[in-house]
Amino acid sequence: MSVKGWGMLLALLCSCASARVWMSRLDQAQWQLVSDHENCTLMQDVEGFGRLSFVQRAGQPLRYELHSDQALVAADRVYTRSEAPAWQRAMETHSSEQVMLSPDAYHRILVGAAAEQGLAALQAGLQWRVSLPGEQAASWWDVIASPVRFQQAWAGFMHCRAALPEFIAPPPPPPAPRQVKRHVAPAPAHHRIASASQDWLRLHESGNIAIGRGKNKAALSGLVTMSFLAGKNTISKDVQDRLEALVQEWEIRRGEGRTMSLLVEENATPATATLARERLDALHTYLLKRGLDPLRVHMRLDMKKSTDLDLVTVKIGD
Repeated sequence: MSVKGWGMLLALLCSCASARVWMSRLDQAQWQLVSDHENCTLMQDVEGFGRLSFVQRAGQPLRYELHSDQALVAADRVYTRSEAPAWQRAMETHSSEQVMLSPDAYHRILVGAAAEQGLAALQAGLQWRVSLPGEQAASWWDVIASPVRFQQAWAGFMHCRAALPEFIAPPPPPPAPRQVKRHVAPAPAHHRIASASQDWLRLHESGNIAIGRGKNKAALSGLVTMSFLAGKNTISKDVQDRLEALVQEWEIRRGEGRTMSLLVEENATPATATLARERLDALHTYLLKRGLDPLRVHMRLDMKKSTDLDLVTVKIGD
């Protein structure tokens, strides 16, 4: 990539405020497989944007196609990025500049290695972001393919690809360069958050579990409390478990035709107000990305004198 290209890529990754993001809601994201004896198509609809598709035709390299409902800005380059979805711990991101085909104003296509890169990222549980030029100068449209409910459809897609006549298999990855052994201090281990709530979430997103309480499970009501680590604004395992319990209750009530509202309060003093607002922002972002209605999620600082400044309370109402 040229120096100019890397500069544009760096500006793209750092200028989130100028990007418009298109992504399916997690509770609506779904991959569908359509196949015949000459074509295999794996696709996901993105509300407001259009459709994303991996297309494998007999005797041709893999294609990643963006079908937009709106006219797109003409360009011959696109930026891609594989990144951790919102519900996972931070994972290594990979960004690159790719050549893009533009059959008409509504279609953009990545062919070959670029498309294989996106397919591999989704199969690994990452989301894949494609950044297109926006309607105005220095603005971008970020179109994100979500890995939600991807694995089963991907398995069928790979089986379909292998059965195509004259299938062109993707090239093997290059051999890893030989590493010189160095004595360095071991890096701290990053443990994946695992809990009963996370197991429920994983099964629900794979489509293998129905939403329901069961005979011995009571509905959430009244007050839910959670504590941040002292001086931290990141969502810990304990906080995430409680947030997922709220998400599950939200979906259960929605399935029953009922409503739910949340009032999230963070204790603070004038000296800790900045940290408290950062915590509220983290909770608010998490809940909205998990599909809760922003009109029913209310955040408030409690500036009264408190003995526990790391405590957050969530009041649940109908």
